[in-house]
Amino acid sequence: MTDNATATTASRLREVADEMERSPDEGFREFEWAIPQSPFVINEDGWTELCRRVGDPVYTVRRRPRTITIAGIEIPEPMREPPPLGTRYWCADVVFGVYATEWDGIRDEYRWLRRGLCHCTKRAAEEHVRALILASGGEVE
Repeated sequence: MTDNATATTASRLREVADEMERSPDEGFREFEWAIPQSPFVINEDGWTELCRRVGDPVYTVRRRPRTITIAGIEIPEPMREPPPLGTRYWCADVVFGVYATEWDGIRDEYRWLRRGLCHCTKRAAEEHVRALILASGGEVE
């Protein structure tokens, strides 16, 4: 492992430890783990719920993505902060569907961000569009 990767892993493990100290029985549920470049994939995106065994250097740890609920449908939380210029993201649009673009920092993008329509992944944007359509009584194709 490189020095940078070691520092990143150590930082994430400190975050896990702090959360578990605040809530010993539930803190670990806020995190997920994966083994980078592993053919063993537990979930579609490669991440699974963190168990109490952490600290193995082959694991990568991240905070579980937050979610929101639209009319009883849980979806990944949209982006809340503008990403760095040139970052690829997906916009949830009930008229045109999901489309990918790169963050240019233009006025329209900030409006979409404030409206909660920007997502880091295509799948999250697709789930958002589906939830909006179903919430308004529409049909999903």
